[in-house]
Amino acid sequence: MKREKLIFLLIFVISLIAYVFTDIAFAAPILMGMSIYAIFALLLIFIQGHGLKVAIEGIRKAQKGEHIRHDIICTNEGLFPIISGKIIIEIENRLTGEKEVINETISIFSKQKIVIGFETFSKYCGAINVKIKEAIVHDPLMLFQKKVYFNVADFDFFVMPNIHELHLDKEDFDKYDMESFKYSETMRGDDLSETFGIKEYGIGDSIKSIHWKLSGKLGKVMVRIPSLPIENSLMIIMDNRLENALKYEMNEEDRTINSKKIDSTIERFIALSNTLCHEGMVHFIGWYDKRQRDFKSIKIISEEDIYKVIPDLISSPFYRDNMNPIDMFLEADVQHDFASYIYVTDREDDFDEIERLREYGDVKLYGPSELENK
Repeated sequence: MKREKLIFLLIFVISLIAYVFTDIAFAAPILMGMSIYAIFALLLIFIQGHGLKVAIEGIRKAQKGEHIRHDIICTNEGLFPIISGKIIIEIENRLTGEKEVINETISIFSKQKIVIGFETFSKYCGAINVKIKEAIVHDPLMLFQKKVYFNVADFDFFVMPNIHELHLDKEDFDKYDMESFKYSETMRGDDLSETFGIKEYGIGDSIKSIHWKLSGKLGKVMVRIPSLPIENSLMIIMDNRLENALKYEMNEEDRTINSKKIDSTIERFIALSNTLCHEGMVHFIGWYDKRQRDFKSIKIISEEDIYKVIPDLISSPFYRDNMNPIDMFLEADVQHDFASYIYVTDREDDFDEIERLREYGDVKLYGPSELENK
């Protein structure tokens, strides 16, 4: 638009000089025509754009690498047509932070609407936000322009991660299956392998529960009160920090590396949970949601639970600061008494935090290369 203004102004000045200092016949018509156009353009800018309404439509879920069509419906409810204008569309992956800007021209008669179709494409999973950042009207020669106020228009959809199953060692499953039980300290149960308490024998008590050694010492029959095993005692924690924690100004290569890492981490995290589901192991998954400043802890019983949690998971952006997800977990108002923890991370500098987590239960680290080799 600056270029158009400069050209217009240059022609106007040359015509003015020719009119004043020469006898060129066509200088006066050119000056008059340009002056009339400038007045017309300013008037056009003033009357255009009142009553513009915008809406976005499209599908809500898609797969990585899929071309996704969206429609923008622009309605001109004003009395005057929009002869020339454009809308600026911003597309952001809230998980990876990637952004793309698209410009689309518009021309709408009064009381009419148009539908603008465009496609988006993402190689990486995430919650994608499409919004109309700006609407602008201008004259045909693009000398003058103004921003148009319109209703807020945005649209969210999800590019889903691929869900697959890992081939983990059987001894890993046996270990978690054996160690993913704790026993209630407040409720009795029926598991005689762990004693909840001792009491004197009563009607209905099982002979198998008699504590023979203690009965001999006390001279009366004493029985063990069986414990109640607490399942769901396995927690998978995802480290969703970026490596370049202090590098806010990134070039294109950095952004690509980060996007690949985020996509890969999400898929490994989900794959690990999915694999445990297929083995019939109830567990929890957790991550720090920087957007809501909260640690999320979700119980996973079946594959259906994984699909339910994915939209929330891929809406939580990875973050560039030093808040450790283990610290966030231990400080959060969530269950902490798990027998085992799996920490999905590719960092090697969390020794203190991991040792703190080991005070609560067994900790296994799964790095990206280890999961790829399984």
